[in-house]
Amino acid sequence: MRGATTLLKSNVQIDGLVVQLHFRGKGARMAGREVRDRTLATACRTLLALPGRRLFQYRGKDGGLHAVRASDVNAFLREVSGVQVSLKDFRTLVASAGVMKTLSQARPARTQRARKALLRDAIAAAAHDLTNTPTVCRESYVHETVIAAFEQGDLPSRAGRTLEGAAQALATVVARHR
Repeated sequence: MRGATTLLKSNVQIDGLVVQLHFRGKGARMAGREVRDRTLATACRTLLALPGRRLFQYRGKDGGLHAVRASDVNAFLREVSGVQVSLKDFRTLVASAGVMKTLSQARPARTQRARKALLRDAIAAAAHDLTNTPTVCRESYVHETVIAAFEQGDLPSRAGRTLEGAAQALATVVARHR
């Protein structure tokens, strides 16, 4: 399984401005992502030019190569934000906002069975985005207030068209259900 900091150079292909990632995700499933971004493509080319198999590494003051680890990223996030935050918090934000956006855009279900199916499908979509299983996604990454608000019929009718809009709506739902 690959987290971002453990990606290998063999997991990356660059074609112009397009960066393609192919890696083994949770449950040994192959996963792929594609991003079109000039800055990312340039940065990846620079990283690919460094010796070694790992993608994310840097040359230290001592001249040696050092791998970037998840703990390094988490320490950086805490330093720049001034709060206890980690990569998992971002995965939780993305999964929760995605589930809430999907559920808020769905037609209201008339039966309990149909509501459960909507919830199951929304979580499955978020799990796919995280390259995770639906069970792990629901238990570890979807904030419980999103599920509670959905079950109580208290989700906003539209949770935003973008991830940012969904994140703002998520903040409102979490604050309301504390």
